[in-house]
This record gives sequence, C-alpha cells and structure tokens, in this order.
Amino acid sequence: MIEKIAAPLVVVMMAVAGIYAFSAHPSGGITGAIVTTGQDNSYDCFDTDGDDPYTAGITASDFYPEGFAKDSCVGNDVLEYYCTNDGPAVRGVSCTYGCFAEACRRQLE
Repeated sequence: MIEKIAAPLVVVMMAVAGIYAFSAHPSGGITGAIVTTGQDNSYDCFDTDGDDPYTAGITASDFYPEGFAKDSCVGNDVLEYYCTNDGPAVRGVSCTYGCFAEACRRQLE
C-alpha cells in the first residue's frame, strides 16, 4: 500500500520543486539563490575563477563526491560554483547574452 502512495508523492514533490526553481525568476530561468553547502568551515575549498560567471571555472572541495564541481550551462543560464567562508557554494546566474563554454557570454557574437 505504501508503494502506491509513495511513488506518486515523490513525483509530485519533484515537480513542485522544479516548477519553483525555474519559475521564480522573471525570465523563467534559474533563481539566482545562493546555496551554501558547508556550514561549519569543515570543507577546504579552492576555485579557479572566484565568483565570476563570465569565466568558466572548477571548484575543488572534499565536499563533492568527485572532489570538484565545474561551472556549467543550463540553457541560457550558468551554475556558478565558488568558495565562501563557509565552504563551497553554488548559485544560478541568468546570462544576458546566453551561456557558452560553461560561462556567460560578455556580448552577442
């Protein structure tokens, strides 16, 4: 009986989370909310581009299963991984001229 209720409930919860994440921004893109992943300064963190969405970068930390996370394009937006005093973090950035090669374009080409 639980299986009949749990599976649809999980699907509904994922759909609501997806709708909230991508519809909260006026352009329908990523919300830009900052998500910190370490709260107790226990994660060493190094980032090749800082918090710069116009430069593709890699953030290294033992927080990530593979030991690193790469900035990445999600449609015209970029997921920018970077370091804070609390450890690694990620934020969504809406790129005015779109995203290419894991970074926001500075202008139209």
